[in-house]
Amino acid sequence: KVTIRSDESSIVSYSAKANFKVLGSKLGKSMKEVAAQIQTLSSAEIASILDGNAYQMKYSDGEIALSEGDLVVQRTEKEHVKVLNEGAITVGFDTEITEALLLEGIARDLVRFVQTERKEKDFEVADHIRLTVFGGETLKKAAETFGSYIKEETLADSLDFAENDGSSTEIGDEQVSVKVVRVK
Repeated sequence: KVTIRSDESSIVSYSAKANFKVLGSKLGKSMKEVAAQIQTLSSAEIASILDGNAYQMKYSDGEIALSEGDLVVQRTEKEHVKVLNEGAITVGFDTEITEALLLEGIARDLVRFVQTERKEKDFEVADHIRLTVFGGETLKKAAETFGSYIKEETLADSLDFAENDGSSTEIGDEQVSVKVVRVK
């Protein structure tokens, strides 16, 4: 799913520090005070500055309008998001593995393994099979959820979840056994 947004605040948060090179000459002895206040700016306030808006900051000797050049901004990726940034464009990839994605991945790995077994046994492409798999609860749930997909992709007339004397492999984090028998 691709979602386009006008700002990156949903995938990153901001923190800022004073750009001492730029602000030091403007603020002199008030530099420390303003630098401490800059570190307390919210992510939304920093985002507004990055969008080109000046931020009016009051300090003991007066007021200063902060702009993007006055700050050193740190972008922090939100949890389960990988971010790439190039100028004004930011792309975020959601890396969270939901249960649905996990089960789909296990089903796809199972299909891949069954296809390898078919090839090693010299089955014809059109040969139908009986498929028996056995493993942990996650494999069982994947087989139940994606059973029709697994059967369709492997030409399995049946898919049973039971102990068997087939080939062993690791799918996900589980050891599984898979028995593939050609249907006559």
